[in-house]
Amino acid sequence: MQNHVAVKPFWFCAACANPWPCDVARPHIAAEYVGRGKLFAVDMAELLWEATGDLERLGAKPDGFELYCRFLGWIRSVTQ
Repeated sequence: MQNHVAVKPFWFCAACANPWPCDVARPHIAAEYVGRGKLFAVDMAELLWEATGDLERLGAKPDGFELYCRFLGWIRSVTQ
């Protein structure tokens, strides 16, 4: 299996070219934070912040809702 990691500063997946974190990367990321849900949320929020800045520097106009869904919208379902 290829490594589903972020290609920065573009924030797409190195393996599948989908927006990162992709559907394959998400459970692997979550597995690293078992029992540490708050830290997981904080770390994902920091990545959201980083991605927003990177995309703006590239001249893109990031969609805040789309980025929220990508980075934070899914984490509650895996930490409950």
